[in-house]
Amino acid sequence: MRLLWGLALLSLPASALAAPPDRRVLQPRTVDLSTKAEEARLEAIQRLPPLIRSVDDGRRAEVLFRYAELLFDQGRASWIREWDRYGEQIDACDANPACNADAVQVDNRGSERWYRQAISVYQKLLRDYPRYERVDEATYHLGLTLADLGEADEAVSIQKRLVKLHPRSPHTPAAYVAIGEHYFDADEPFPALLAYTKASKTDHPL
Repeated sequence: MRLLWGLALLSLPASALAAPPDRRVLQPRTVDLSTKAEEARLEAIQRLPPLIRSVDDGRRAEVLFRYAELLFDQGRASWIREWDRYGEQIDACDANPACNADAVQVDNRGSERWYRQAISVYQKLLRDYPRYERVDEATYHLGLTLADLGEADEAVSIQKRLVKLHPRSPHTPAAYVAIGEHYFDADEPFPALLAYTKASKTDHPL
């Protein structure tokens, strides 16, 4: 894998990455996939919109951030399950000589619905509260969400904004790695190597 080669070249740990089938996306944190956790997320997602409308402006940014994170987590949980199901379908197809593996496609419609909502909330947060104390984290997760949706150009643009506006953020190294991955996937090794080098030289190297 080109990305892992690049990371090894710079002595960056591969543990910073997760690898669902045929995808390589940085994980910001572990998402609880249990039924209990999902029920709690869904309940909170239902309750937060009225609170956002009623809370005073000084607290609205924090509530918006929490809402976006819940939507992101639910999207990521759905996304992981979708790729797991895809893997099971591929395994079953491989065991059946009559099955055409090329016809087996991953269905990401469920996760996309959650991700689109998360993107909308992250964008509102960044637009309306640019001085919010966790704006760097919101920016990073917005980039991750776009990456999971396959919108690579938009995702790398967001990560570039993060490293430019928040060079001392603890999320900056991971953003540089995401930028490097983008350039490697585009067969542009030199800007990719530059991004990986910057990832290793930030205030919070991976």
